[in-house]
Amino acid sequence: MSDAYKVYLIGIPEVDEEHMALIKLTREIGHAIISNRAPLEVLSLLDSLISSAQSHFAHEEEIFAPYRLPGEKKHKAEHRMLLEQTGAVRNMVAEDRNGSWQEILLQLTDIMSKHVITYDMEILPHLDTP
Repeated sequence: MSDAYKVYLIGIPEVDEEHMALIKLTREIGHAIISNRAPLEVLSLLDSLISSAQSHFAHEEEIFAPYRLPGEKKHKAEHRMLLEQTGAVRNMVAEDRNGSWQEILLQLTDIMSKHVITYDMEILPHLDTP
């Protein structure tokens, strides 16, 4: 694993693996957009991101629940918001609305990556990790 990915590690192996998969997908989507790949190719990557994010968010919330972490409700709300926004952009990609979705999707994948760095990193002191 490159040092660039280490910023996303929180010390819970299964969560760290999921974070790496999500970050990889967001980077693949960014590369696909910059490379002007066809909307159907981007849509396939986006569907994978949505599926992975849904699974990850549910898993993460289950793992974090016993800790009663500060900002837990806000964190769950952010998960829902990210999934809603990603679903809306997915619809834009599927309809290929004059390419207006590219910039929005780039911003959204950036927000998803930053979510890991902000909230998930802020909770580290509250977790019992090795």
